[in-house]
Amino acid sequence: MTTSNFDFDIVLCGGGHVGSCLALALAQQNIKVAFIDSLSAEARKNSDDDNRIFALASGSKTILENLGVWNFLQPHTTAIEHIHVSNKGSFGAARLHAKDFDQSALGYMTASTSLQQALNRAMETVDITIFSPASLESFSVKNNSIDVTLSDNKKLTGQWLIGADGVNSFVRQHANIGVTKKEYQQKALVTLIDLENSHHFTAYERFVGETAIALLPHTPWQSVLIWSGDNDFIDNLMMLDDKLFLNELQNAFGFRLGKFSSLSKRNSYPLSQTKADRIHAERLLLVGNAAQTLHPIAAQGFNLALRNVALLSHLLKENNNQFSQTTLDEYSKLQEIDTSKTLRFTDHLVNFSASSGPL
Repeated sequence: MTTSNFDFDIVLCGGGHVGSCLALALAQQNIKVAFIDSLSAEARKNSDDDNRIFALASGSKTILENLGVWNFLQPHTTAIEHIHVSNKGSFGAARLHAKDFDQSALGYMTASTSLQQALNRAMETVDITIFSPASLESFSVKNNSIDVTLSDNKKLTGQWLIGADGVNSFVRQHANIGVTKKEYQQKALVTLIDLENSHHFTAYERFVGETAIALLPHTPWQSVLIWSGDNDFIDNLMMLDDKLFLNELQNAFGFRLGKFSSLSKRNSYPLSQTKADRIHAERLLLVGNAAQTLHPIAAQGFNLALRNVALLSHLLKENNNQFSQTTLDEYSKLQEIDTSKTLRFTDHLVNFSASSGPL
């Protein structure tokens, strides 16, 4: 196979949601970006095996608007106008309403595939050089650049390498950056639930014993269920037939949404928290799940990553769109404040949901 040489400001590894957002932000600032995506354009466009659902904060909507993504995504979102939090067996509940904060919505729900397709359409409007399907084979740091070899033997040269390549980041591992990992010994069960009563754009969070149930608005007569609990509990739920499972859910959640009639395929995922020991090295930066992953109980992982993208974009504008070690040092310091607070909040919420105490 022939080899080729390309020169870029940034070589960005990782074709998912965070990598796509960062590629857009950089390209909008006339930074020359090489975007390495392990999926082909056709596979990315038509992928239907990703059943994840994202909860976007209102601040994330603003960031996506600035990136030119929201117009493509908005028709495929469901607004969260109300939030209802309760604890089974306890009196009262906490209720939040968007109108009380002079907001049209507290957040938005969207499917992973819809988000990626909107990102793909936005990326067509800017100048980004995409290498796909391709993966990173190796990289080496020079005095003033970084040399990258792709799986198809293409050779790229960039000023900086950014790893947005997920929790098992090749960039992080190849740079010998360790991670601190916390295993919660929990899993999350995810499925779509058909409702008798409309959710009226309400997101429910209900703590039941040592488990947490989130029912998030999707279509007018469907909600996304995320039920998290210890491994054995979720494994047992996965083994129930649909009728018995719906009975268990009904007993735990109650009848606020009427009788649950049916559900989609159930999937379960192990839950953990990871944090890279450092997010940058010589001519290298980690973002998104390559830098940290969160328990999904507060749906903060992608929202945190988006805030980090916006922060990096802002710092680059202040420095004439030039990457430098000084810029990355400042970014690392500021994002650590946000990241640490979000990790602590999520961790405390997990500990609360695992407590059966009266408080």
